[in-house]
Amino acid sequence: MDLLNNKLQQKASWKKKTVYHFLRLVPVLLAIVQRRKKGAEEQAVNRQTALYTLKLLCKNFGAENPEPFIPVLNTAVRLVAPEKKDEKNVVGSALLCVAEAASTLGPLAVPQLPSLMPSLLTTMKNTSELVSGDVYLLSALAALQKVVETLPHFLSPYLEGVLAQVSPETTGAM
Repeated sequence: MDLLNNKLQQKASWKKKTVYHFLRLVPVLLAIVQRRKKGAEEQAVNRQTALYTLKLLCKNFGAENPEPFIPVLNTAVRLVAPEKKDEKNVVGSALLCVAEAASTLGPLAVPQLPSLMPSLLTTMKNTSELVSGDVYLLSALAALQKVVETLPHFLSPYLEGVLAQVSPETTGAM
């Protein structure tokens, strides 16, 4: 997966056949992400890497081929649900994947907002004890920023919660 990630990070134009082969990897990577064993550190690293690969695939090919990435967003949203209690690094990668998928899918991400926004706001609320530079917190902020930038017209039910999490008075930044 690391070699694939390196290749996907290069700015290249891809032939349609190559893109098709890349897109065929999406269900395989989703299966890796969904596999979960207790105490398996290598498993967590593989899940993180698979989420990162899905993020890169979405970034490179999602605008022209959004359909394969709808299940990616659905899976990532389920991973960030507070009741999941997954490893923080996996959840951080899922948050970054949510950010990219929501940004790329645009209006196709709207059906996930009722699941995503409460989970995201709860995640941000629960990060108050973390250091301001913590990767988990930065991932949550990146996801929130992308969702707010991409889908601002659909966020009115969550506006109070968003403002409570990012305003200086509630975060102690003043």
